[in-house]
Amino acid sequence: MKNLPKILIICFFCGAGLTPAAESPQTNLQVLRQLYDDIIKSAFENISFNDSDSILIRTHTDEAYKWLIEERLVERLHSLQAKNIFTDRAGDSDAPFTVIDVNPVEQAINYKKLKAKKLQRNVDVEIFISVKGANKKLLLSRVLKQSRSDTVNVNDKKRIENPQQSFTQGSQRQSFIRKISEPVIVSLITGFIIYLFYSYRSQ
Repeated sequence: MKNLPKILIICFFCGAGLTPAAESPQTNLQVLRQLYDDIIKSAFENISFNDSDSILIRTHTDEAYKWLIEERLVERLHSLQAKNIFTDRAGDSDAPFTVIDVNPVEQAINYKKLKAKKLQRNVDVEIFISVKGANKKLLLSRVLKQSRSDTVNVNDKKRIENPQQSFTQGSQRQSFIRKISEPVIVSLITGFIIYLFYSYRSQ
């Protein structure tokens, strides 16, 4: 029993060493990928395809994230047994294609500064999707939106963004009070300097 205190101390430090580290937050690209997956899954939950169907995807944007939308869409179509998928073929009105038109409406990443070196990360994605069957019948026409909000450390900001992919970089929002207070403070200081200047000249 004399060694009990020593044993307890050793167990305490061993247990502390085994404490799991906090999980790193998902990168912005991972979050965007998940949001697009959720949107596309929701869009096609009531639409089925045959492995003989030919599908044409037309993504109406020149934004850098165009490939991401098409990547997630193609993967979802493969899971629905679609095999003949095209993303770079002109839409021939006489061709028996099922045509999927995608129009991105919004993709935004914003940070809001919190206390204790924390940032609130807000990611919003919104797209319009329409689907016309090979018989020209409209199967889907919807605007779909998904959002994600979480908290990250200020020091994680560089890690969760990719400088090679500008669309993964976010902007930091100022609070409404700060937006108002900063110009007011500048105006007051400027006015005070002008007042001192003319007061000095009048002496």
